[in-house]
Amino acid sequence: VSQSRYEEVFDGSYAVQLRHDSSFLEVLKRGKVLFSLPLIEQRFSRQKNYVLRKNGIYFYRKMDSGRYSISRFNVHLGKVEDTGVSQKIGGRGIDVSLDEQFIFTDDGMKGDIDIRTVEGIKIQTLSLND
Repeated sequence: VSQSRYEEVFDGSYAVQLRHDSSFLEVLKRGKVLFSLPLIEQRFSRQKNYVLRKNGIYFYRKMDSGRYSISRFNVHLGKVEDTGVSQKIGGRGIDVSLDEQFIFTDDGMKGDIDIRTVEGIKIQTLSLND
């Protein structure tokens, strides 16, 4: 039996569904799939590699350089945007302030996943092929 994780943003304007056997996060509005976001492999089982906020879904994308960019899928525009924040190691858990001005990430050091750094967000629209 395939299981999935269903989660709704706090204001109920959209939801996401992650199927157990999939590496894609489905973005749902009124029960219809609007978009499927590719997620990187989950490295730590207790930490999600995406965050839901009013204006979008923040998630990791692997870049050509081997680093991981934290991007935002803008649910209002249906576009992927770069936040200007990247890390050496992806999937170690992120959080985003409620006003969507700051991203909290771990410091990237092995064994220190409880230490967070704070970075400001600088939104820039991308295509998923970037």
